[in-house]
Amino acid sequence: MVITKMKEIAEAYLGTTIKNVVITVPAHFNDSQRRATKNAGVISGLNVMRIINEPTAAAIAYGLDKKASSSGEKNVLIFDLGGGTFDVSLITIEELIFEVKATAGDTHLGGEDFDNRLVDHFVHEFKRKHEKDISGNPRALRRLRTACERAKRNLSCASQTTIELDSLFEGIDFYPTITRAQFEELNMDLFRKCIGSVDKCLRDAKMHKRNVHDVVLVGGSTRIPVIQQLLQDFFTGKVLCKSINPDEAVAYGAAVHAAMLGGEGVCEVQDLCVLDVTPLSLCVKKTGDFLKVLIPGNTIVPITKEHIVHTKSDNQRGMLIQVYEGDKAMTEDKNLLGKFVLSGIPPAPKGVARISVRFDFDANGILNISAEDKTEGHMGKITINKVKGRLSMDEMDRMATHSSAQLRVSKRPRPEEAVNSSVLQGEVDIEEFTKRWLPPQDQQLLGTLKLPTLEEGVMRRCFEALFRRFVELSQRTNREMNLQKRVVDLERENKGLLDKMEEYKKQMEKWNEKAQTSSIEAVRAFKMSQEYAQAINKAAKARMKEIVFEWLETEEGREKSSGQSPPPTHN
Repeated sequence: MVITKMKEIAEAYLGTTIKNVVITVPAHFNDSQRRATKNAGVISGLNVMRIINEPTAAAIAYGLDKKASSSGEKNVLIFDLGGGTFDVSLITIEELIFEVKATAGDTHLGGEDFDNRLVDHFVHEFKRKHEKDISGNPRALRRLRTACERAKRNLSCASQTTIELDSLFEGIDFYPTITRAQFEELNMDLFRKCIGSVDKCLRDAKMHKRNVHDVVLVGGSTRIPVIQQLLQDFFTGKVLCKSINPDEAVAYGAAVHAAMLGGEGVCEVQDLCVLDVTPLSLCVKKTGDFLKVLIPGNTIVPITKEHIVHTKSDNQRGMLIQVYEGDKAMTEDKNLLGKFVLSGIPPAPKGVARISVRFDFDANGILNISAEDKTEGHMGKITINKVKGRLSMDEMDRMATHSSAQLRVSKRPRPEEAVNSSVLQGEVDIEEFTKRWLPPQDQQLLGTLKLPTLEEGVMRRCFEALFRRFVELSQRTNREMNLQKRVVDLERENKGLLDKMEEYKKQMEKWNEKAQTSSIEAVRAFKMSQEYAQAINKAAKARMKEIVFEWLETEEGREKSSGQSPPPTHN
């Protein structure tokens, strides 16, 4: 899908059909990855003339850029650190001959890994501050990753930056600040790993770093200041080459190489010669045998190697051969390219049959295998069963047909595109166009211009002016529709908020009603207690009077009251 989309973009820009292409891949892509890339190009309806390594393409761009000011042989180290892959290649350039001496790198190291370190750091920071884990929320992580990528770019030109994320998780705003020093500390092991690959590349090429004339930076991640500083320190203060655009160098070099292969362009491009290498060693293993290195890594391609195998038993009719790729010592650490069975071996005693297995590494770095019986007195081809994981030509043709059908459906033009194409080709029916697309006022205006005295050229210019207005109206309508959709979305969100506010309001009213009811009941109880207290007080006074009067009626009371006043009563 990616290659198909790129083909559409290029054809729209150039205004012509594209058939022949050169595709670049990371230098450390293995055979399966290169073959899959080429198959994708074929399925997209393209003729893939060559698969070349990205550092090699960048070296071509550098070589042509420096051609006027260079003389003699130059050793150039291409340091290519992109978004997902890392490659480093040492290339010798003399005139227009580009010879790759060695290559190293990692297909799983790039800017995304630096982003991941930042994301992990801020997930931990959010959890520490708010005691909430956002690692299980895809939307929050997606927003955080986008902000981290932006912060990484900002730190290339600023000492610190702030991430601003409103309502990142459960309504919590997240505004952390990170410094360049913190970013470097989080990723220093990855940065040093890049420098380790540079050292390995030089060792594989058997070249001292003082013999490197230029270090060329390619890929967006090379803008990170600490990477540039580590490279300068490794090369004892050498000034890094930044004269070519790190984002465009690979595409520029690939375009030049395509011009050379297609026989187009200026004469100096036709004299271009590129000698690339295999990134990894090729090893073979027969049943019961040890692993044998057949083609060492950093061998110039194309190359052909023959490997003679013998039968291990009498009348052996078949043999399993496994092909591995990689530079590690252990078999389990290497990449299994495929297994194939040699069948149809003629009956013979053990060790008599001699089978020549031919391994061809083409200029694309893709491996092709064939086998032949070279037993004395018997010559013939040996059948190799399909290598597991590879597409056959029939499968690729079927997928290419399916892709073309999908492309035709997706290429159906919109009304304005169809009309625009017709206008440019002079094939449009003006009356049909006016009735179908133009507003009534413009139809009336165009009708007044259709007079016999008007020249056809004037009529065409008037129509083209109206067509441009139609396109502007269409674009404006699209913008208005997008704005209207946004307004509808905002209104929907606003309605949701209003509904929640109404719900909260009703809840508050219930709470107020309960509070008021409780207050009324409390006042009523207080009044009842006051009335009860007054009644008790009144009853107590009445009882006190009764007790006094009863006492006065007694003999003792009469005696004491005869000379004294009666005891006071409490009113």
